Amino acid sequence: MNEDRIFRAKTAAVIAVSLFIVFFCPSPSPANPPKFSFKLGAGGDYLSGGDLNAGMRGMSAFQLDNGADKNGLFKELHLGAGSGIEILMEISPRLEVAFGVSYLYAARESSTSYIWNSVTFRETVRPRLEVVPVTLGFSYKLAQSSGFDLYLDAGAGLYKSRMAWKFDLERAFDSFPSRQNGEWKASKNALGFQGGLRLEKSVSPFAAVYIEAFGRCARFRDIRGKYKVRIFQGADYREEQGRSTLWAAEYRADDESYPWIVFSDSKPTALYYADTNEARVDVSGVSLRTGIRVRF
Repeated sequence: MNEDRIFRAKTAAVIAVSLFIVFFCPSPSPANPPKFSFKLGAGGDYLSGGDLNAGMRGMSAFQLDNGADKNGLFKELHLGAGSGIEILMEISPRLEVAFGVSYLYAARESSTSYIWNSVTFRETVRPRLEVVPVTLGFSYKLAQSSGFDLYLDAGAGLYKSRMAWKFDLERAFDSFPSRQNGEWKASKNALGFQGGLRLEKSVSPFAAVYIEAFGRCARFRDIRGKYKVRIFQGADYREEQGRSTLWAAEYRADDESYPWIVFSDSKPTALYYADTNEARVDVSGVSLRTGIRVRF
């Protein structure tokens, strides 16, 4: 709870600074109309994942304890690809206001097999995250030398997300196979903030190329979505669908405890779950991007 309060306080502070810059910094005079430019870039992203990756680690540890090949465990979702566009308005020789929209995508499929209580399990999962930050911030020129400009960029915004969990589970017991597969999908919004450094090299009076590295902080919780599951059991087949919330828990099995994620309409109360709370999907992380800036 204290961590959440600190996060909200930091977000509010960044928003306040950005708004102060927009509304209270000196505006260009009519004789010197504002100069505009836009940035377009793409690159790679690293994200924390929060309880989503913690659950993947716990599942992998459980599978490893039950005979899974260490090379066939669930893979955590950390790496993604991103792109974005930003419009900048110069309000002084060193300071610009920036409005941007970007896109981050991360997905990873992994499969494993293991034996538990004499039952053979074969399982495939594919988590997916899509995040669209809509941001307002500022860009401040720190230094200039030999055609290179170094900028400090910072801001805050609304982070819109879509997430999904696709799975396929097969079980074989006494030659009586069963199979389930399906997908859970949800969307959630949250406030976040970001900041970093950008190095630009002018290639003409109207264009520059750049490379930037920045960090971001944004996390989603109270995530509720829709699911559809197909169940095959012998010759029988049925479908189930509805709504469920993503939970984080400790799964207890054979005197061991593992971090876990659970999809359930209400808080799981089974005896083998402990310390159950609403899961937090954390897209905080770092990004490295390169692109072009055009002035007009």
